[in-house]
Amino acid sequence: PDRAIAIIEQITGALDYAWKEEHLIHRDIKPANIMIHEGTGYFKLGDFGVARKLESTTNGMTVAGARNYMAPEIIHEQKYDHRVDIYSLGLVLYRAMNRNRMPFVPVTGPTTHEDAVTAVQRRISGEVLPPPCDASQELAKVILRACAYDPEKRFASATEMRRALEQIGCGKREGARVVTENPDGGQTVRVRRTPEKPQSGAQNGTIRVRRAPKT
Repeated sequence: PDRAIAIIEQITGALDYAWKEEHLIHRDIKPANIMIHEGTGYFKLGDFGVARKLESTTNGMTVAGARNYMAPEIIHEQKYDHRVDIYSLGLVLYRAMNRNRMPFVPVTGPTTHEDAVTAVQRRISGEVLPPPCDASQELAKVILRACAYDPEKRFASATEMRRALEQIGCGKREGARVVTENPDGGQTVRVRRTPEKPQSGAQNGTIRVRRAPKT
């Protein structure tokens, strides 16, 4: 669990930078877009290909991102703001604390495509999410708040979410150092990792991360 939380805490730093400095909503946060750079030891929040500028939110915004991690208001084509990224990040942590299963997917035994489709439908309909099976009561509260159906009930910022994790005893990690880089025309926000290197894999309490090429 500490490895997963360490990643989430640092990615919140990347989100704060994207929102405040670049005025971007990522809109496609998922494990595949969290990478570790082997050469520098930084976590990277990659693939800003579907990001959009933080503007006054209006109805009719485009639908973009991975549906499995997408906030309900995007799927329903309602107005939305940066809190859709809080929701998606909450789902990443939910899965890490739920034996690598998304909300409403059985946590034991094999699963089917139908299971996954039904789970998404239940989630975006507003059904209350069950607590992740391997999260403490305090951590579950943080995760479920991040994944609240109503954006007004979510954390107002990534900083607020990070502080909530710190307050429940997850520990204040090494301060995040955030920089932007543009090696190939794309946009990436990277954050220095904690001294303990996370392991890729699907076991409980971990987040599968991609290896980014050395630059």
